[in-house]
Amino acid sequence: MGDGPPGSLHTNPVSFYADTAAAGCCTASPPPTGRAVPHWRLRGMAVGRAHVVGSAVVPGPLDLSQKNVFPLRDQQRVLRAVLFPETLPARRRLALAPADYALLRTAMAQAPAASPHPRYDAAHYPATYAKFLLGGGGQAALPPGVRVFNKIGQAYGFLIDNAYVATRRGALSSCSAPWCT
Repeated sequence: MGDGPPGSLHTNPVSFYADTAAAGCCTASPPPTGRAVPHWRLRGMAVGRAHVVGSAVVPGPLDLSQKNVFPLRDQQRVLRAVLFPETLPARRRLALAPADYALLRTAMAQAPAASPHPRYDAAHYPATYAKFLLGGGGQAALPPGVRVFNKIGQAYGFLIDNAYVATRRGALSSCSAPWCT
């Protein structure tokens, strides 16, 4: 489908199952409607001097104006909603059960080696594998007692680490760090 029209104008159906045997569907999304999705009308979104299409290098900047967008401010709001729902008015909170919040928090702070499925080899996926802000993406260990609750994003030569950093004594900060590679 890709992230450009026409594929970006709808979502594919998704089904959630109560067990791994997929014996009974517990929740299914409605079928795609084909309705047009409103565009952000972004300007100044061309980057670079050349870009790759397939295996060919195309001279000229890549136009990102029609690509998927998740603004940094909104990413920070979602991070806050997952980690500190009680700080938001009830109408702005996510409709999640306490167990759902706990699962999300565990996954966001988890080192690859702690994952029960899939299993990750620590030699290839160190504890800081996706913890770019403090760990350098696997280059250094996190300081003792530090946990990083984060979600990274990588696309079109850009990298972001939307993170909340906590110590045993409390929080260091909530921050996002975008990089251009």
